[in-house]
Amino acid sequence: SYHYENGKKWDKAANYYYIKGKWEINNYSNESAIKSLKQATKIIDDNIINKPDYNWKIYNDLGEVYTRIGENNKAIRSFKKALEYNISNIDKSKIYLNYADVLFNTSEYDEALNFISKAKSIIPLKSIEMLDILYSEIYLYQFKGDIDAALDLLNKRYEITYSLSDSINYIKKREMEGSNYAIMGNIAEHKRKYREALENFEKAIEIFKEINDIASLSVVYNNVSQIYLSLGWISKTIDSYEKSIKIDLLRGNKLGEATGYFNIGDTYIFLNALSKAKRYIKKCVDLNALINNISGDAYTNMGMGDICLIEKKYDKALEYYIKSANIFSKIGANYLYLFTRISQAKVHIKTGNYRKVENIIKETSNDIKKYSDLQFEIKNLNIEMLSDKGEYKQAIKQYIDQCNILEKEQFLDELLFLYSKITILSKNRINEIYTAYLNKGKILLERILAGIDNDKLEKQFMKREELRCFLNE
Repeated sequence: SYHYENGKKWDKAANYYYIKGKWEINNYSNESAIKSLKQATKIIDDNIINKPDYNWKIYNDLGEVYTRIGENNKAIRSFKKALEYNISNIDKSKIYLNYADVLFNTSEYDEALNFISKAKSIIPLKSIEMLDILYSEIYLYQFKGDIDAALDLLNKRYEITYSLSDSINYIKKREMEGSNYAIMGNIAEHKRKYREALENFEKAIEIFKEINDIASLSVVYNNVSQIYLSLGWISKTIDSYEKSIKIDLLRGNKLGEATGYFNIGDTYIFLNALSKAKRYIKKCVDLNALINNISGDAYTNMGMGDICLIEKKYDKALEYYIKSANIFSKIGANYLYLFTRISQAKVHIKTGNYRKVENIIKETSNDIKKYSDLQFEIKNLNIEMLSDKGEYKQAIKQYIDQCNILEKEQFLDELLFLYSKITILSKNRINEIYTAYLNKGKILLERILAGIDNDKLEKQFMKREELRCFLNE
Protein backbone atom coordinates (compact mmCIF):
# COMPACT_ATOMS: atom_id res chain seq x y z
CA SER A 1 0.00 0.00 0.00
CA TYR A 2 2.87 2.37 0.85
CA HIS A 3 4.44 1.85 -2.60
CA TYR A 4 1.09 2.15 -4.37
CA GLU A 5 0.23 5.42 -2.67
CA ASN A 6 3.69 6.93 -3.17
CA GLY A 7 3.63 5.86 -6.79
CA LYS A 8 0.18 7.44 -7.09
CA LYS A 9 -1.30 4.11 -8.20
CA TRP A 10 -4.57 5.03 -6.55
CA ASP A 11 -6.69 2.25 -8.03
CA LYS A 12 -4.33 -0.43 -6.66
CA ALA A 13 -4.05 1.32 -3.28
CA ALA A 14 -7.84 1.53 -2.96
CA ASN A 15 -8.22 -2.10 -4.01
CA TYR A 16 -5.62 -3.10 -1.40
CA TYR A 17 -7.59 -1.41 1.40
CA TYR A 18 -10.85 -2.91 0.13
CA ILE A 19 -9.43 -6.46 0.16
CA LYS A 20 -7.84 -5.85 3.56
CA GLY A 21 -11.20 -4.61 4.88
CA LYS A 22 -12.99 -7.71 3.54
CA TRP A 23 -10.45 -9.94 5.25
CA GLU A 24 -10.95 -8.06 8.54
CA ILE A 25 -14.75 -8.37 8.21
CA ASN A 26 -14.45 -12.14 7.81
CA ASN A 27 -12.23 -12.26 10.90
CA TYR A 28 -14.66 -10.03 12.89
CA SER A 29 -12.07 -7.26 13.33
CA ASN A 30 -14.81 -4.66 13.00
CA GLU A 31 -12.93 -1.48 13.93
CA SER A 32 -9.96 -2.38 11.70
CA ALA A 33 -12.35 -3.19 8.84
CA ILE A 34 -14.02 0.22 9.17
CA LYS A 35 -10.63 1.98 9.00
CA SER A 36 -9.56 0.01 5.91
CA LEU A 37 -12.84 0.49 4.04
CA LYS A 38 -12.99 4.20 4.88
CA GLN A 39 -9.42 4.60 3.62
CA ALA A 40 -10.41 2.89 0.35
CA THR A 41 -13.38 5.24 -0.16
CA LYS A 42 -11.22 8.28 0.68
CA ILE A 43 -8.59 7.34 -1.92
CA ILE A 44 -11.27 6.77 -4.56
CA ASP A 45 -13.20 9.98 -3.82
CA ASP A 46 -10.04 12.13 -3.65
CA ASN A 47 -8.00 10.75 -6.54
CA ILE A 48 -9.90 8.58 -9.01
CA ILE A 49 -12.08 10.20 -11.68
CA ASN A 50 -13.53 7.02 -13.16
CA LYS A 51 -14.82 5.24 -10.06
CA PRO A 52 -14.13 1.47 -10.02
CA ASP A 53 -17.05 -0.95 -10.36
CA TYR A 54 -16.46 -2.34 -6.88
CA ASN A 55 -16.87 1.05 -5.17
CA TRP A 56 -20.52 0.40 -4.28
CA LYS A 57 -19.38 -2.83 -2.60
CA ILE A 58 -17.06 -0.87 -0.31
CA TYR A 59 -19.96 1.28 0.90
CA ASN A 60 -22.22 -1.77 1.20
CA ASP A 61 -19.61 -3.67 3.24
CA LEU A 62 -19.02 -0.59 5.39
CA GLY A 63 -22.78 -0.45 6.04
CA GLU A 64 -22.82 -4.12 7.03
CA VAL A 65 -20.03 -3.59 9.59
CA TYR A 66 -21.80 -0.53 11.03
CA THR A 67 -24.99 -2.63 11.31
CA ARG A 68 -23.09 -5.37 13.11
CA ILE A 69 -21.80 -2.99 15.80
CA GLY A 70 -25.08 -1.10 16.16
CA GLU A 71 -24.06 2.15 14.39
CA ASN A 72 -27.40 2.32 12.58
CA ASN A 73 -27.24 5.92 11.28
CA LYS A 74 -23.79 5.39 9.78
CA ALA A 75 -25.00 2.12 8.24
CA ILE A 76 -27.91 3.90 6.54
CA ARG A 77 -25.59 6.62 5.17
CA SER A 78 -23.30 3.92 3.73
CA PHE A 79 -26.17 2.04 2.07
CA LYS A 80 -27.55 5.27 0.58
CA LYS A 81 -24.09 5.98 -0.86
CA ALA A 82 -23.92 2.46 -2.34
CA LEU A 83 -27.29 2.97 -4.04
CA GLU A 84 -25.95 6.05 -5.88
CA TYR A 85 -23.95 3.78 -8.21
CA ASN A 86 -25.24 2.26 -11.44
CA ILE A 87 -25.46 -1.38 -10.38
CA SER A 88 -27.38 -4.52 -11.34
CA ASN A 89 -30.79 -5.34 -9.89
CA ILE A 90 -29.33 -8.29 -8.00
CA ASP A 91 -26.76 -6.04 -6.30
CA LYS A 92 -29.39 -3.39 -5.64
CA SER A 93 -31.65 -5.99 -4.00
CA LYS A 94 -28.82 -6.96 -1.62
CA ILE A 95 -28.46 -3.34 -0.52
CA TYR A 96 -32.25 -3.05 -0.04
CA LEU A 97 -32.14 -6.15 2.18
CA ASN A 98 -29.26 -4.74 4.23
CA TYR A 99 -31.18 -1.47 4.53
CA ALA A 100 -34.22 -3.45 5.79
CA ASP A 101 -32.02 -5.11 8.46
CA VAL A 102 -31.04 -1.70 9.84
CA LEU A 103 -34.66 -0.55 9.85
CA PHE A 104 -35.58 -3.74 11.73
CA ASN A 105 -32.89 -2.96 14.30
CA THR A 106 -34.27 0.58 14.70
CA SER A 107 -37.78 -0.92 15.06
CA GLU A 108 -39.17 0.67 11.87
CA TYR A 109 -40.89 -2.53 10.77
CA ASP A 110 -43.28 -1.17 8.16
CA GLU A 111 -40.47 0.75 6.47
CA ALA A 112 -38.32 -2.41 6.58
CA LEU A 113 -41.11 -4.31 4.79
CA ASN A 114 -41.21 -1.50 2.23
CA PHE A 115 -37.51 -2.06 1.38
CA ILE A 116 -38.09 -5.82 1.21
CA SER A 117 -40.92 -5.15 -1.28
CA LYS A 118 -38.51 -3.02 -3.35
CA ALA A 119 -36.04 -5.92 -3.40
CA LYS A 120 -38.77 -8.39 -4.45
CA SER A 121 -39.95 -6.13 -7.28
CA ILE A 122 -36.60 -6.23 -9.13
CA ILE A 123 -35.66 -9.90 -8.69
CA PRO A 124 -36.99 -12.93 -10.64
CA LEU A 125 -39.36 -15.05 -8.53
CA LYS A 126 -37.45 -18.30 -9.01
CA SER A 127 -33.97 -17.23 -7.94
CA ILE A 128 -31.56 -17.77 -5.05
CA GLU A 129 -31.78 -14.06 -4.24
CA MET A 130 -35.57 -14.38 -3.80
CA LEU A 131 -35.01 -17.08 -1.17
CA ASP A 132 -32.93 -14.64 0.90
CA ILE A 133 -35.54 -11.90 0.47
CA LEU A 134 -38.37 -14.21 1.56
CA TYR A 135 -36.39 -15.30 4.63
CA SER A 136 -36.12 -11.67 5.80
CA GLU A 137 -39.79 -11.05 5.04
CA ILE A 138 -40.91 -14.16 6.95
CA TYR A 139 -38.81 -13.16 9.95
CA LEU A 140 -40.39 -9.69 10.01
CA TYR A 141 -43.94 -11.03 9.81
CA GLN A 142 -43.18 -13.49 12.62
CA PHE A 143 -41.90 -10.66 14.78
CA LYS A 144 -45.03 -8.62 14.05
CA GLY A 145 -47.10 -11.66 15.06
CA ASP A 146 -48.69 -12.25 11.64
CA ILE A 147 -48.17 -16.03 11.54
CA ASP A 148 -50.60 -16.60 8.65
CA ALA A 149 -48.58 -14.27 6.40
CA ALA A 150 -45.33 -15.94 7.54
CA LEU A 151 -46.72 -19.42 6.72
CA ASP A 152 -47.88 -18.31 3.29
CA LEU A 153 -44.40 -16.94 2.51
CA LEU A 154 -42.75 -20.09 3.88
CA ASN A 155 -44.78 -22.23 1.45
CA LYS A 156 -43.65 -19.99 -1.43
CA ARG A 157 -40.06 -20.34 -0.24
CA TYR A 158 -40.39 -24.15 -0.23
CA GLU A 159 -41.73 -24.11 -3.80
CA ILE A 160 -38.83 -21.95 -5.02
CA THR A 161 -36.23 -24.02 -3.11
CA TYR A 162 -37.58 -27.22 -4.70
CA SER A 163 -37.62 -25.70 -8.22
CA LEU A 164 -33.97 -24.56 -7.85
CA SER A 165 -32.62 -27.69 -6.14
CA ASP A 166 -30.59 -28.82 -9.18
CA SER A 167 -28.91 -25.43 -9.68
CA ILE A 168 -27.94 -24.60 -6.07
CA ASN A 169 -24.53 -25.65 -4.71
CA TYR A 170 -24.36 -27.90 -1.64
CA ILE A 171 -23.55 -25.17 0.92
CA LYS A 172 -26.34 -22.88 -0.29
CA LYS A 173 -28.78 -25.78 -0.38
CA ARG A 174 -27.95 -26.71 3.24
CA GLU A 175 -28.21 -23.05 4.26
CA MET A 176 -31.73 -22.92 2.75
CA GLU A 177 -32.70 -26.15 4.52
CA GLY A 178 -31.38 -24.83 7.83
CA SER A 179 -33.21 -21.53 7.54
CA ASN A 180 -36.47 -23.35 6.63
CA TYR A 181 -36.18 -25.50 9.77
CA ALA A 182 -35.49 -22.36 11.84
CA ILE A 183 -38.60 -20.67 10.42
CA MET A 184 -40.75 -23.77 11.10
CA GLY A 185 -39.40 -23.81 14.66
CA ASN A 186 -40.45 -20.20 15.19
CA ILE A 187 -43.93 -20.84 13.79
CA ALA A 188 -44.40 -23.99 15.92
CA GLU A 189 -43.35 -21.99 18.99
CA HIS A 190 -45.99 -19.33 18.25
CA LYS A 191 -48.56 -22.14 18.10
CA ARG A 192 -47.24 -23.48 21.44
CA LYS A 193 -46.17 -26.78 19.81
CA TYR A 194 -42.94 -26.87 21.80
CA ARG A 195 -41.74 -30.39 20.95
CA GLU A 196 -42.24 -29.74 17.24
CA ALA A 197 -40.40 -26.41 17.58
CA LEU A 198 -37.52 -28.12 19.41
CA GLU A 199 -37.20 -30.78 16.71
CA ASN A 200 -36.99 -28.12 13.97
CA PHE A 201 -34.51 -25.93 15.85
CA GLU A 202 -32.22 -28.90 16.56
CA LYS A 203 -32.19 -29.80 12.85
CA ALA A 204 -31.33 -26.18 12.02
CA ILE A 205 -28.48 -26.17 14.57
CA GLU A 206 -27.04 -29.38 13.12
CA ILE A 207 -27.04 -27.90 9.59
CA PHE A 208 -25.60 -24.49 10.57
CA LYS A 209 -22.80 -26.23 12.50
CA GLU A 210 -22.03 -28.40 9.46
CA ILE A 211 -21.66 -25.39 7.11
CA ASN A 212 -20.09 -23.15 9.80
CA ASP A 213 -22.82 -20.49 9.51
CA ILE A 214 -22.20 -18.97 12.93
CA ALA A 215 -24.44 -15.92 12.43
CA SER A 216 -27.49 -18.14 11.84
CA LEU A 217 -26.34 -20.48 14.61
CA SER A 218 -26.41 -17.60 17.11
CA VAL A 219 -30.00 -16.74 16.18
CA VAL A 220 -31.18 -20.35 16.50
CA TYR A 221 -29.42 -20.82 19.86
CA ASN A 222 -31.41 -17.81 21.07
CA ASN A 223 -34.67 -19.22 19.73
CA VAL A 224 -34.24 -22.77 21.02
CA SER A 225 -33.51 -21.38 24.50
CA GLN A 226 -37.13 -20.18 24.68
CA ILE A 227 -38.28 -23.74 24.01
CA TYR A 228 -35.96 -25.21 26.66
CA LEU A 229 -37.42 -22.73 29.14
CA SER A 230 -41.00 -23.67 28.19
CA LEU A 231 -40.11 -27.34 28.79
CA GLY A 232 -38.50 -26.57 32.17
CA TRP A 233 -34.92 -27.36 31.04
CA ILE A 234 -33.31 -24.47 32.85
CA SER A 235 -29.61 -25.31 32.48
CA LYS A 236 -30.03 -25.94 28.77
CA THR A 237 -31.78 -22.58 28.50
CA ILE A 238 -28.92 -20.61 30.05
CA ASP A 239 -26.24 -22.67 28.30
CA SER A 240 -27.86 -22.03 24.91
CA TYR A 241 -28.14 -18.28 25.56
CA GLU A 242 -24.47 -18.19 26.57
CA LYS A 243 -23.49 -19.98 23.33
CA SER A 244 -25.37 -17.31 21.40
CA ILE A 245 -23.65 -14.48 23.32
CA LYS A 246 -20.23 -16.09 22.75
CA ILE A 247 -20.80 -16.03 18.97
CA ASP A 248 -22.09 -12.44 19.06
CA LEU A 249 -19.03 -11.32 21.06
CA LEU A 250 -16.80 -12.98 18.45
CA ARG A 251 -18.68 -11.24 15.62
CA GLY A 252 -18.87 -7.91 17.44
CA ASN A 253 -22.67 -8.09 17.17
CA LYS A 254 -23.72 -5.76 20.00
CA LEU A 255 -27.44 -6.06 19.23
CA GLY A 256 -27.30 -9.86 19.54
CA GLU A 257 -25.17 -9.58 22.68
CA ALA A 258 -27.70 -7.21 24.31
CA THR A 259 -30.56 -9.58 23.42
CA GLY A 260 -28.67 -12.49 24.99
CA TYR A 261 -28.10 -10.61 28.24
CA PHE A 262 -31.79 -9.71 28.46
CA ASN A 263 -32.85 -13.30 27.82
CA ILE A 264 -30.59 -14.66 30.58
CA GLY A 265 -31.95 -11.96 32.91
CA ASP A 266 -35.49 -12.97 31.97
CA THR A 267 -34.69 -16.61 32.77
CA TYR A 268 -33.44 -15.62 36.23
CA ILE A 269 -36.70 -13.69 36.76
CA PHE A 270 -38.49 -16.97 35.99
CA LEU A 271 -36.33 -18.66 38.66
CA ASN A 272 -37.00 -15.85 41.16
CA ALA A 273 -33.23 -15.15 41.29
CA LEU A 274 -33.84 -11.41 41.15
CA SER A 275 -30.34 -10.11 41.97
CA LYS A 276 -28.88 -12.10 39.04
CA ALA A 277 -31.77 -10.97 36.84
CA LYS A 278 -31.10 -7.31 37.61
CA ARG A 279 -27.39 -7.74 36.85
CA TYR A 280 -28.02 -9.14 33.36
CA ILE A 281 -30.76 -6.63 32.56
CA LYS A 282 -28.37 -3.82 33.58
CA LYS A 283 -25.82 -5.17 31.05
CA CYS A 284 -28.56 -5.10 28.42
CA VAL A 285 -29.61 -1.53 29.33
CA ASP A 286 -26.01 -0.29 29.01
CA LEU A 287 -25.56 -1.88 25.57
CA ASN A 288 -28.94 -0.64 24.35
CA ALA A 289 -27.93 2.92 25.27
CA LEU A 290 -24.65 2.49 23.38
CA ILE A 291 -26.30 1.33 20.14
CA ASN A 292 -29.60 3.24 20.48
CA ASN A 293 -31.66 0.03 20.50
CA ILE A 294 -35.27 1.23 20.91
CA SER A 295 -36.95 -2.19 20.94
CA GLY A 296 -34.32 -3.34 23.47
CA ASP A 297 -35.49 -0.56 25.81
CA ALA A 298 -39.04 -1.94 25.58
CA TYR A 299 -37.80 -5.41 26.60
CA THR A 300 -35.76 -4.14 29.55
CA ASN A 301 -38.72 -2.09 30.81
CA MET A 302 -40.84 -5.24 30.59
CA GLY A 303 -38.20 -7.21 32.51
CA MET A 304 -37.96 -4.58 35.25
CA GLY A 305 -41.77 -4.58 35.45
CA ASP A 306 -41.72 -8.35 36.08
CA ILE A 307 -39.12 -7.90 38.84
CA CYS A 308 -41.14 -5.13 40.53
CA LEU A 309 -44.31 -7.27 40.32
CA ILE A 310 -42.55 -10.11 42.16
CA GLU A 311 -41.19 -7.61 44.72
CA LYS A 312 -44.77 -6.26 45.18
CA LYS A 313 -43.73 -2.78 44.04
CA TYR A 314 -46.94 -2.45 42.06
CA ASP A 315 -46.81 1.25 41.15
CA LYS A 316 -43.28 0.86 39.80
CA ALA A 317 -44.21 -2.35 37.93
CA LEU A 318 -47.12 -0.58 36.24
CA GLU A 319 -44.87 2.34 35.27
CA TYR A 320 -42.38 -0.02 33.58
CA TYR A 321 -45.12 -1.97 31.77
CA ILE A 322 -46.72 1.22 30.43
CA LYS A 323 -43.33 2.46 29.12
CA SER A 324 -42.77 -0.91 27.46
CA ALA A 325 -46.26 -1.01 25.89
CA ASN A 326 -45.87 2.53 24.52
CA ILE A 327 -42.60 1.63 22.77
CA PHE A 328 -43.98 -1.63 21.34
CA SER A 329 -47.06 0.24 20.08
CA LYS A 330 -44.90 2.94 18.48
CA ILE A 331 -42.69 0.47 16.63
CA GLY A 332 -45.58 -1.72 15.45
CA ALA A 333 -44.75 -4.84 17.51
CA ASN A 334 -48.41 -5.71 18.08
CA TYR A 335 -47.94 -9.09 19.79
CA LEU A 336 -45.51 -7.65 22.35
CA TYR A 337 -47.74 -4.61 22.89
CA LEU A 338 -50.65 -6.94 23.76
CA PHE A 339 -48.39 -9.02 26.00
CA THR A 340 -47.43 -5.95 28.05
CA ARG A 341 -51.09 -4.88 28.30
CA ILE A 342 -51.81 -8.28 29.89
CA SER A 343 -48.91 -7.64 32.30
CA GLN A 344 -50.52 -4.31 33.24
CA ALA A 345 -53.78 -6.17 33.95
CA LYS A 346 -51.93 -8.55 36.31
CA VAL A 347 -50.78 -5.54 38.34
CA HIS A 348 -54.35 -4.22 38.50
CA ILE A 349 -55.55 -7.60 39.85
CA LYS A 350 -52.94 -7.39 42.62
CA THR A 351 -54.18 -3.91 43.57
CA GLY A 352 -57.86 -4.91 43.30
CA ASN A 353 -58.59 -2.54 40.40
CA TYR A 354 -60.85 -4.99 38.53
CA ARG A 355 -62.50 -2.35 36.35
CA LYS A 356 -59.13 -1.57 34.73
CA VAL A 357 -58.55 -5.29 34.16
CA GLU A 358 -61.92 -5.57 32.41
CA ASN A 359 -61.13 -2.49 30.31
CA ILE A 360 -57.81 -3.98 29.15
CA ILE A 361 -59.51 -7.28 28.24
CA LYS A 362 -62.20 -5.39 26.30
CA GLU A 363 -59.72 -3.10 24.49
CA THR A 364 -57.46 -5.97 23.37
CA SER A 365 -60.09 -8.68 22.69
CA ASN A 366 -60.18 -8.34 18.87
CA ASP A 367 -56.40 -8.24 18.36
CA ILE A 368 -55.76 -11.13 20.77
CA LYS A 369 -57.88 -13.50 18.62
CA LYS A 370 -54.83 -13.82 16.31
CA TYR A 371 -52.61 -15.33 19.05
CA SER A 372 -53.48 -18.64 20.74
CA ASP A 373 -50.93 -18.21 23.55
CA LEU A 374 -52.28 -14.74 24.43
CA GLN A 375 -55.83 -16.14 24.43
CA PHE A 376 -54.62 -18.64 27.05
CA GLU A 377 -53.16 -15.75 29.09
CA ILE A 378 -56.42 -13.77 28.89
CA LYS A 379 -58.46 -16.77 30.08
CA ASN A 380 -56.10 -17.21 33.03
CA LEU A 381 -56.37 -13.49 33.74
CA ASN A 382 -60.16 -13.79 33.99
CA ILE A 383 -59.88 -16.81 36.27
CA GLU A 384 -57.29 -15.10 38.48
CA MET A 385 -59.66 -12.15 38.84
CA LEU A 386 -62.55 -14.46 39.85
CA SER A 387 -60.30 -16.14 42.41
CA ASP A 388 -59.14 -12.79 43.79
CA LYS A 389 -62.78 -11.72 44.18
CA GLY A 390 -63.50 -14.92 46.16
CA GLU A 391 -65.59 -16.58 43.42
CA TYR A 392 -63.73 -19.87 43.91
CA LYS A 393 -66.22 -22.36 42.41
CA GLN A 394 -66.45 -20.41 39.16
CA ALA A 395 -62.65 -20.03 39.06
CA ILE A 396 -62.10 -23.76 39.63
CA LYS A 397 -64.66 -24.65 36.91
CA GLN A 398 -62.89 -22.42 34.37
CA TYR A 399 -59.45 -23.81 35.32
CA ILE A 400 -60.77 -27.35 34.74
CA ASP A 401 -62.12 -26.30 31.31
CA GLN A 402 -58.63 -24.98 30.48
CA CYS A 403 -57.07 -28.27 31.64
CA ASN A 404 -59.35 -30.32 29.38
CA ILE A 405 -58.01 -28.38 26.36
CA LEU A 406 -54.36 -28.57 27.44
CA GLU A 407 -54.52 -32.31 28.26
CA LYS A 408 -55.39 -32.98 24.61
CA GLU A 409 -52.58 -30.72 23.37
CA GLN A 410 -49.96 -32.06 25.84
CA PHE A 411 -48.72 -28.68 27.15
CA LEU A 412 -47.20 -30.22 30.25
CA ASP A 413 -45.66 -27.14 31.88
CA GLU A 414 -48.92 -25.15 31.58
CA LEU A 415 -50.91 -28.14 32.85
CA LEU A 416 -48.74 -28.37 35.95
CA PHE A 417 -49.37 -24.68 36.61
CA LEU A 418 -53.17 -25.14 36.27
CA TYR A 419 -53.22 -28.32 38.41
CA SER A 420 -51.48 -26.38 41.17
CA LYS A 421 -54.02 -23.54 40.92
CA ILE A 422 -56.95 -26.00 41.14
CA THR A 423 -55.33 -27.86 44.05
CA ILE A 424 -54.78 -24.69 46.08
CA LEU A 425 -58.24 -23.20 45.33
CA SER A 426 -60.20 -26.42 45.99
CA LYS A 427 -58.58 -27.35 49.33
CA ASN A 428 -61.19 -27.27 52.11
CA ARG A 429 -63.77 -26.13 49.53
CA ILE A 430 -64.36 -29.05 47.12
CA ASN A 431 -62.45 -32.02 48.51
CA GLU A 432 -63.08 -34.49 45.67
CA ILE A 433 -61.62 -32.01 43.16
CA TYR A 434 -58.71 -31.30 45.52
CA THR A 435 -57.84 -35.01 45.79
CA ALA A 436 -58.23 -35.67 42.06
CA TYR A 437 -56.03 -32.78 40.93
CA LEU A 438 -53.47 -33.34 43.69
CA ASN A 439 -52.98 -36.87 42.31
CA LYS A 440 -52.96 -35.63 38.70
CA GLY A 441 -50.32 -33.09 39.65
CA LYS A 442 -48.11 -35.68 41.36
CA ILE A 443 -48.27 -37.99 38.32
CA LEU A 444 -47.52 -35.12 35.92
CA LEU A 445 -44.65 -33.90 38.07
CA GLU A 446 -43.06 -37.37 38.01
CA ARG A 447 -43.53 -37.48 34.23
CA ILE A 448 -41.81 -34.12 33.76
CA LEU A 449 -38.98 -35.04 36.16
CA ALA A 450 -38.39 -38.27 34.25
CA GLY A 451 -38.10 -36.34 30.99
CA ILE A 452 -35.43 -33.83 32.02
CA ASP A 453 -31.72 -34.11 32.72
CA ASN A 454 -30.82 -34.67 36.36
CA ASP A 455 -29.15 -31.33 36.44
CA LYS A 456 -28.68 -29.21 39.56
CA LEU A 457 -30.45 -26.11 38.23
CA GLU A 458 -33.33 -28.10 36.79
CA LYS A 459 -33.79 -30.13 39.97
CA GLN A 460 -33.65 -26.93 42.00
CA PHE A 461 -36.38 -25.43 39.80
CA MET A 462 -38.57 -28.52 39.89
CA LYS A 463 -38.25 -28.82 43.68
CA ARG A 464 -39.33 -25.19 43.98
CA GLU A 465 -42.19 -25.92 41.59
CA GLU A 466 -43.17 -29.01 43.57
CA LEU A 467 -43.29 -27.04 46.82
CA ARG A 468 -45.21 -24.20 45.24
CA CYS A 469 -47.72 -26.43 43.47
CA PHE A 470 -48.27 -29.13 46.07
CA LEU A 471 -47.34 -27.59 49.41
CA ASN A 472 -50.57 -29.03 50.87
CA GLU A 473 -49.55 -32.65 50.18
